[in-house]
Amino acid sequence: MLATEHLFDGLRRADVSARVLVPGSSMVYAPSDEPVTEEHALAPASPYALSKLAQEELARRALRDDGIDVVITRSFN
Repeated sequence: MLATEHLFDGLRRADVSARVLVPGSSMVYAPSDEPVTEEHALAPASPYALSKLAQEELARRALRDDGIDVVITRSFN
């Protein structure tokens, strides 16, 4: 997560235009026996899951507040 913040900070300071891909994880969702959609409740249950959710939130903030071109994916079955 800290590396992601350093990346966004560096892009802001250098005024560099770049697209940043932030790969997410299904681990940010509550466990389910049903297929998980993006509408499922967020409930990170491990340090890894919590760090992935925090990374996504940093990316959303960079997009919203700084206009950095960010793409967040959650590529899983």
